[in-house]
Amino acid sequence: MKKLTLILSFLAGISTIKVAAQQEMMLSHMTESWQFNSISPSFFPEGKRVAIGLPALGLDAFHSGSLSYNDFFRKENGNNLIDLDQAIGQLEDENSIVYRQRIETASLGIRLPGKGKTALSLSHAIRINSNTTYQRELVQLLWQGNAQFIGQTIEVAPTTNTYNWHEVDLGISRKFGPVRVGAKARYLMGVSALNTDANARSLSVYTNPDIYQLQLTSNYGFYSAGLVSSIDTSGLGFDVTVDDLTSKINKGSNGFAFDLGVSTHIGDKIMLYASALDLGASIHWTETKYFKSNGTFAFDGATIPGADLINGSDSLDFSTQLDTLNDIFQFQQSTAADFTTTLPARYYAGGTFQVTKRVKLGASVYHESYKEANQTAFGLSVQLKPVKWFEFGAIYTANRNKAANIGLQIGLHPGAFHFFLASDQVPGLLKPRGSSSVNLRTGMSVVF
Repeated sequence: MKKLTLILSFLAGISTIKVAAQQEMMLSHMTESWQFNSISPSFFPEGKRVAIGLPALGLDAFHSGSLSYNDFFRKENGNNLIDLDQAIGQLEDENSIVYRQRIETASLGIRLPGKGKTALSLSHAIRINSNTTYQRELVQLLWQGNAQFIGQTIEVAPTTNTYNWHEVDLGISRKFGPVRVGAKARYLMGVSALNTDANARSLSVYTNPDIYQLQLTSNYGFYSAGLVSSIDTSGLGFDVTVDDLTSKINKGSNGFAFDLGVSTHIGDKIMLYASALDLGASIHWTETKYFKSNGTFAFDGATIPGADLINGSDSLDFSTQLDTLNDIFQFQQSTAADFTTTLPARYYAGGTFQVTKRVKLGASVYHESYKEANQTAFGLSVQLKPVKWFEFGAIYTANRNKAANIGLQIGLHPGAFHFFLASDQVPGLLKPRGSSSVNLRTGMSVVF
């Protein structure tokens, strides 16, 4: 029971997060930071020989609609209880959750001897991509029960494409006159994946108007590699064994990706760049498992006790209720054939204009292409450097989720050490639990 409560609470928490794609618009305007190399593989700091990237973090999160973390809870007698009633009112018919995270553990850039036209780079990062959709009726059914759906058949199947991996990049850039071009080859090592079967994505619920019996019909399957190791349907239908998301690399699960970039300076004031990232990126997963529920099952009860299960009502006989639900879906586990996941291709183009020694303007466009889903974002920025070792900036961005986003950036540059903190959406950074979006990029480097 404790495990069920933790799982449902965790799902309620992450359901407030959707990533609109890891756009990193503010970083795409920070053309003097070593981490800009992750946006433009042609970049290498002017006049420098060595760049050492220290740990850095990138996170971009957003939920469809105006839903926020605080909407899932209410105070009662000094305690926080999950209460989905107010959250349900803000949900769309179909809701998207996507989570993107990049942890850069270390990177190294070296300008080769001679005329300094060629530079090499090496880096390691840990990344997570998660794309999930769920129906509003699923939350309504679990929380409010099925009385509102008497005589109706509702579809409640969620879908997900979640995976995390390590990657090692090897890059090279070279200057040809005023133009510098760069490329990276990336080796991907999969850790875990959870993918819904595209050919088995149906979970429907029908409530009999005469006896209020629930009839659940399923043709639902999913693949797991190193994440879900078992589902216990013989003792407790909801007892899911989940492996550690940061566990060791899944042996044999790997892939490749490529980045390309070009940049140029026009005089002393204008810098232009364009890049294409994660081209052909995919991971082929081995040592996988497949879980499937296929059949029609009956549940004799007017409601599913969602609220009581989540908040642990003492008035509910958990054993009796869960034993009743025990064999509803009867997931069968089998060894799955290998499968492949793909990453979205990302494209950047932009430039900066050095107005004065202390003022710089920037503009950029971002585009992501992933299967049938494409999105574009635009950004305009201003950066100020009142003193040599300190800078701050602001950015205005527009994307498909919101026409006006305001971001900020600060940077410290004492000597060879560089530190920055940036966000495309300041409200989400300052009050993440009350906002529908969170965006953060921070990093350190030593450049000399």
